[in-house]
Amino acid sequence: MKKLIRLLFLLVTLYSALACQSNSSNPSQANQEKQESQLQDSQFRLSDLENTQHFNRHALEHIFYGSINRKGNATGYHYEGISQMAQILPDTRSKNDKHGVYRAKVKIEGQKKKAMSTFFPKDWSPQEVVDAINEAYDMADHVSGNIYEGASQGITIQMYLTDDQKIISAFPIYER
Repeated sequence: MKKLIRLLFLLVTLYSALACQSNSSNPSQANQEKQESQLQDSQFRLSDLENTQHFNRHALEHIFYGSINRKGNATGYHYEGISQMAQILPDTRSKNDKHGVYRAKVKIEGQKKKAMSTFFPKDWSPQEVVDAINEAYDMADHVSGNIYEGASQGITIQMYLTDDQKIISAFPIYER
């Protein structure tokens, strides 16, 4: 009986090790599955957001969860409260400006972002963030290159657009 239990334990351990190894062999798939699981837990899905036709297909993930670019650098993350894969580093969060915008140093998927992130007001819902970005987009002025700025509810929002005018990134400007 003891041999049978040991054999069963060995098989379970081996199976677990192989399962972990297969997940780590494709980190983006593992991360995507983890994000989808977290989204289901929080009852929020990016696909539930409305009026997202101006956004490039990865922009919402970039804004709400942050991302790691091809060079391995942390980018994005401009809305706190949804992502379990991104976090504000302790003691780096600024005070809110008069519109509720704040900034902080962040870590995304364990990687520290070089620049500070600015954040949309914490009391806004994800849909309110999308609506504000859309309002800023509709009245945006060209700054330079692919950079545009518009405003919503008194907040200046800077956007990076593709050649076909889709939003790549959008974030609030923190007022000192």
